[in-house]
Order: sequence, then structure tokens, then C-alpha cells
Amino acid sequence: CIRDRAWTGDGYIIVWADDRNGMSEVFMQPLDGNGDPRAGAAQVSSGGTGAVSRPQVAVGDQQFAVVWNRGGSYHFQRVAPDGTLNGPVESGAVANTLFGMDFNTFVASDGTNFALLSLAGDDIVYRHITGGGATTVNEAVAPLAGPGPGISWSGTSFGFAWKESNYGKFRTHDGTAFTNSVNATASSADSAISTWGHNKFAVASTNTTDTFTASARVQFFDQDGISTGSAGIESNISVGTEGTYMIAFRPTTTGYDLIRRESGLGQTQYYRYALDTDGAVLSGPTEILELRNKTVRIVDNGPALAAIYGSQGAIRFLRLP
Repeated sequence: CIRDRAWTGDGYIIVWADDRNGMSEVFMQPLDGNGDPRAGAAQVSSGGTGAVSRPQVAVGDQQFAVVWNRGGSYHFQRVAPDGTLNGPVESGAVANTLFGMDFNTFVASDGTNFALLSLAGDDIVYRHITGGGATTVNEAVAPLAGPGPGISWSGTSFGFAWKESNYGKFRTHDGTAFTNSVNATASSADSAISTWGHNKFAVASTNTTDTFTASARVQFFDQDGISTGSAGIESNISVGTEGTYMIAFRPTTTGYDLIRRESGLGQTQYYRYALDTDGAVLSGPTEILELRNKTVRIVDNGPALAAIYGSQGAIRFLRLP
């Protein structure tokens, strides 16, 4: 299945897992700006116990970083644009004893180095890995933390948003040390996602208000992780049987684009909000995509929003309005 995607500056890079060679492995494919293949798929992983899950990708300086989970461990591999593997695979445990399962390992880049977030034991753990593959930081972001961490880069620090014990949380790290303590962004949070734009971090979250409805809000932080304000986006959102989640967030010239996913009874809808720089809604929510039983990834760091998903044994690319 398709699992992650990124904009490279003049095209896209996607990663996914399949068993075309008789065993579950990670593959990488470069696409041009129209979503057409530039070269053949390159195999990134090789061997191991169990199926590959949750591949993720980040774009660095003349290389990509690909991470995936297999057999209770995360695996980190640097890959050249032509598919050549740069250096050995780094791995570590991701089994989470608090929740009894493992979760995504996330990766982001500052343009040269990489930030890696994984769940080890009961903690979200941050690792700073140089472009040459050396790990310089290995430290817990928060103890007893829940699933769903995501990363954004401000130019001077990485921002982390995650869900923990029904609260949205946020913290920053400059590559050497944490620049603030853990901040709560929302209560009863179903999801939390962050982006950097207009000289501040913006963290969006959906918050369950009762069994059938949720509300959405955005909170702002400076590059040191200090809260600078918040705004309500929408209240009384219908909650599907599988929940409602924020899945893509990016700055625009006038503010931000925010994408919310709502799932229920095998059908998934994707809604777009256009926000101003203070988080006020300029338009939306507008339904931009509806698919049945598909795993979709939204490319939110390119010149236009795009959806990439697997269907009938092929990878589909779709520009979104």
C-alpha cells in the first residue's frame, strides 16, 4: 500500500510496501511535477522478519531518508536520488508497552540533517541524524506519550505535535536541545498536526466534544515553542464511525491550507479549509475528495495539493482543487 510522499522541489518522491519479490519490502519511486514516473521503482529494504509497515520519507541534501517498521523495530536508510543506498541501515525498538502495539516512525529534514521520532517503550523518542548518518541526539520528547507524532521545520528548530492521553501536545528542538517544555494544545484531541509558516508554528487539532461531534482549532507557537495565540476553526463536526482527523497542513501566501479526513462505513471524505495567518476561516470546509476503502496520502509541501493512493494494483496521482 502507498504510505508516504514528499515534494522534492521539481517533483515528488513516494514510498510504499509490497511483496512483488515474494517478501514484504519498501520501494521508492520518483515522479515529475505532473505525477508521471521519472525512473523505475528502487527497492530500499532487504530482508528481515515480518512484514514492512508504515514507510515514511523526507527530502535532504541530494538524498532521501526512508524509515519503516518491521518486527517491532524502526529502520532508517539514506537513499540517493538514483536509488543507491547511502550507508548502512540504522534500527531500534519501537514496541510501545503502554498501548500494546507499535506506531509510525516519523522523519523530517532541515535540508541537510534528519529528525526521527519513534515510540520506544512508553516514550516518544527524538533522534537527530546527520546527513552522513551519525546519530547526535537520542532523547525522549515526552514520557508515557501516545501515538501520532508529526514533525515540521522552522529554519532553526523542529516542532513536534502529537496526541497524548486525549490532549494535543507540542514541543520544539533545535537539533542540540529542547527549547521548551511540553505544551498542551487542546483537550480531548483526536489528532494534532503542525506546520511552519508566517514566522510561527501552527498546530491544528480535532477535539471530540461528544459521541457524535467534534470541533477543530489551531494554536500558534514561536520558534522556541512558546504559545502566541489560538483560533477556533469549526464546531459541531460530524464524527464518522472511524473518527475525524487532521492529515495535511501547509502555509500559503494568504495563510494556511488545512485538510481534514472523516471516515465512516467504508467511505472517506477529505475537506479543505483556507485559513488566514491568524487561523480565521477564509473558506471551507470544502469537500475535495471522496474515496472508498483507500489509503490516501496528501502532498502538502508542493506547489499544489495532491493525493497519492493505491488502487487496483497501481499507484494513482491526483491533483486536488
